Amino acid sequence: MFGNWYLLLVTLFVAEGANIGRFWHITDHHWDPYYSQNATEPMKICPSSYGRHIPDAGPLGDYKCDAPWTLIQSSIHAMKRIYPDPDFILWTGDDTLHTGEQDFYLGKEKVIEIIGNVSGAIRGVFPETPIFPALGNHDYHPKSQIPPGGSDILTAIADMWRPWFSDTAYDTFKREGFYKEYLPGSTQHIMMILNSNFWYDSNKAVNGSGDPGMEFQWMESTLQEAAANSHKVYIAGHVPPGYFEMPSDYRKRWFYNHYNQRFLQIIREHKDVIAGMFFGHHHSDTFRIIKDSAGSVAQCVLIAPGVTPWATTLGGVVNGSNNPGIRLIEYDKDTLHLRDYSQYYLDLAAANQESQTDPSSLWKHEYNATSTYNITDITPQSWEQLASTMRKGCESNGSACPSTFTAYHKMTSVSYDTGACEVRCQKFQLCAITEAETEGYESCMDNWGNHGERMRSSNLAGWIILIASILHTSLSFIANIST
Repeated sequence: MFGNWYLLLVTLFVAEGANIGRFWHITDHHWDPYYSQNATEPMKICPSSYGRHIPDAGPLGDYKCDAPWTLIQSSIHAMKRIYPDPDFILWTGDDTLHTGEQDFYLGKEKVIEIIGNVSGAIRGVFPETPIFPALGNHDYHPKSQIPPGGSDILTAIADMWRPWFSDTAYDTFKREGFYKEYLPGSTQHIMMILNSNFWYDSNKAVNGSGDPGMEFQWMESTLQEAAANSHKVYIAGHVPPGYFEMPSDYRKRWFYNHYNQRFLQIIREHKDVIAGMFFGHHHSDTFRIIKDSAGSVAQCVLIAPGVTPWATTLGGVVNGSNNPGIRLIEYDKDTLHLRDYSQYYLDLAAANQESQTDPSSLWKHEYNATSTYNITDITPQSWEQLASTMRKGCESNGSACPSTFTAYHKMTSVSYDTGACEVRCQKFQLCAITEAETEGYESCMDNWGNHGERMRSSNLAGWIILIASILHTSLSFIANIST
């Protein structure tokens, strides 16, 4: 009894004494400046529709379109209304619209203009807040084709973001699109912003080998220096490692295989100095476990959902849209320990029916990570425990997955797709979450369900052994009595 009270008091004391901070993580705005609610043809409603049928376009957007300006503005003002004074804002890229006709709807000048407008909107609402922006694969023209060595587009973006950069960060970003900064109020803890677009397999300005922009070397030296000085590091970027989680016609890995392997190896080697990893690109709300050589958790990648509700055009994906989302993360400012996050969202279908003049008031709290997933914090160990429980449960009996997986599946689309996630869906989701390496992912996909068969066989064998043991004991007891 005393022990329980002692633990409670210690927990309360630690929570009360912690130096708690909060920051926003936002990503994938994908502004479609051509959006026109009252047009009649899909491409005139939004070229980001790729010509798909759009019956219900509303003032705040549509699930087959990228975000109109009203949605962009509402998300930023919602952040200000919900938590107006964050320590900083982490912004992981992708500002321009999806389109199959880039040269008609975009071009270098249009890309720079769009990034400038979104940057100005964020700066206008949060003029004194430190911002850590990352380059997305759509923040370039042509999209994804970002070469090492700098360019006029990179210089223009660096100049645009100059008020948020130190001199060193400005020079590094202008040259290669990545940089590092100390976190606000700290001369110890570091934010590393990656240009993971160098490793994206859609980027044909690289060939999948070597070290584009010497970014891997820069990562390793930065992490080694941080470890030598007992510093902690947050790592953020746009395109994450590993695989896409939505069921589709093929298994989509984002990085070239060589880059995926090298990135994961660097993370494993420096796992103790990394306090958190944050990415976007998926538009969905998910996470990735990175394992060490022994199969234990090394790190976890937290992937935040996008502001755009746009439905992916990846072949075979059903219900590939999401409600717009923004994320508020709670952390310990002294240790960078990740405590929790609160996810906020806009129910786009419902919001389009509202006549209120302030759309930012329509953004609502969706969930908290710790309470929804029954985890103590949002560190890699907590996510690995959750992932392991979900995978074992679903693989053993796909029709009775754990309730945490049901919650996860709803949250991954930001409460847009509330239907059931059947066995094929479970396999895509959970293999992507638990296996970032190509070999492990392919094995998980090809052998899904075998784990469940092994568990059932093991359980049956266990029952047989138990019954045999009981019979043996009973017979021995009877024999002893009879003698």
